[in-house]
Amino acid sequence: RRHVLEALRESCALTGASTAFGRDGTITSFDGTKIVYSFFPAGTGKAPTVMMGPGYSMSRAGADDDYVKALLGAGYNVLTWDPRGFGDSGGNVEVDSPDYEARDASALIGFLAQQPEAALDGPGDPRVGMFGASYGGGIEWVTAATDKRVDVIAPSISWNSLITSLDKNDTAKGGWGSLLFGLGNEGSTVPGVTGGATGQPNGFQFGRQQDPATRKAFADGVATGSFDQEDKAFFAARGPDFLLSR
Repeated sequence: RRHVLEALRESCALTGASTAFGRDGTITSFDGTKIVYSFFPAGTGKAPTVMMGPGYSMSRAGADDDYVKALLGAGYNVLTWDPRGFGDSGGNVEVDSPDYEARDASALIGFLAQQPEAALDGPGDPRVGMFGASYGGGIEWVTAATDKRVDVIAPSISWNSLITSLDKNDTAKGGWGSLLFGLGNEGSTVPGVTGGATGQPNGFQFGRQQDPATRKAFADGVATGSFDQEDKAFFAARGPDFLLSR
C-alpha cells in the first residue's frame, strides 16, 4: 500500500494535482436509505473513476486526503462515500453485506454513469475501480462479485470470511471485537453531525445503529468466548468467501 501511494505521489508531482474541489451530494439506495458522497473530477475531461471506501466507523475521505490527491494527480476521478450508518449517511450498519452495502455501492456506480466527467465502457457502465482498506476493502469484494460494471479492485487488510476473522477456531477475538464494536457504536449513533454542521444534503440522520445481530454477537463473545450458530450465520452471510468465484 505504501509503495502504491509513493508511486501515485510521484505521478502527482509530475503531472500536477487537480485543483477541482469536487461536489457533495446524496443518492437514494434501493431501500430508500440516503447515502452521502463526495465526487472529485480529475479535471482532464472524461476519466476513469476510483471509488475509495473508508474503514469501519469512519467517514468518507475529503479533498485533503493524500490518496485522493494522488489519484487526482494520476488522472482519475475519485468518488468517496459514507457507508450506511456511518458519517452522514442514513440506515443501519450491515457489515459489508452483499444485500445492503454492495447494493449501495451499485447505486453509486449508477450515479457515476450519469456524470459528464466519467469515462464509460458502455451506456450506464462507467469505467470504475475500487480501492480501500479493511471495511473499505470488504465492500470491494462483495460489490465486484455482484456488479459486473466494476472493472478492477485493490482491497487491502480485508478478509476471506468474518467467521475466521472474528471467531477463529470457535474463539471470539475479544480485543478486536471490543475495538470494532466500540468504534462502530460511536460512529453509528452520532446522528450525522458532520452533515448537519456543513449543510450536507442529507442533513441529520437519527435512529442509526449497528445491526442488532452485531450487538448480540459481541455480547455472546464477552459472555461465552465464542459465537453461537445465529451469530455465525449473520457473519457468514456477509462473505465474501462464497462470492469469490464470481
